Amino acid sequence: MFSRDQPEIENHMFESPEGFVDSLEFVLTTIQAGLSTCRRQRRQIARDGLQAACLWGKKADGLKYGREHAAYLMPEFKRLRSRQSTEEAVTLATSIPCLGLPKAGFLCQLMGFDVACLDVHNLRREGLPSTFVKLNKKALPATQRKHVARYVEYCQRDGSEKWWNSWCEHVAGNRQNRKLPTADAISRFHVDAVKMEVGQ
Repeated sequence: MFSRDQPEIENHMFESPEGFVDSLEFVLTTIQAGLSTCRRQRRQIARDGLQAACLWGKKADGLKYGREHAAYLMPEFKRLRSRQSTEEAVTLATSIPCLGLPKAGFLCQLMGFDVACLDVHNLRREGLPSTFVKLNKKALPATQRKHVARYVEYCQRDGSEKWWNSWCEHVAGNRQNRKLPTADAISRFHVDAVKMEVGQ
């Protein structure tokens, strides 16, 4: 699943700044929401812009920042991807408003970095406290780097592909994803939600 779907998203992300924004918008719609709702949310954003009801909290700030800085962010991530500088990439992703470590990891995972999204599902499965993924953005840079390094190291114990595939298996057909009953459907939905024609 991962080997089929992630490269397609990565190619879309690095094809243009608009492709990068598509992926960031998708990641923002996954925050505290069922995966199956993301296409509907993206249509709402296409209709209502940054005033869309689904862009609560700092989600609108994150999307606005991404749109305004995509021309810088996309080539910078591409440079880091060529060097497999995962920790630097995750750190850069956390500079986007609303992206804590889990969703910064997810954004980077979509780009092909060896990292993952340690969301509430994965934290519970691993028996990790929520504090494991809490990043204090007001802390000293050295402290933040240490926290990011610990996060990336933990993800790399199993690797990006295993995290992706096992998460898809774990959430398939659950209460929030009844219309996505299989792991394969969950995985493919990521591609569809990123590359969808939101204006239609």
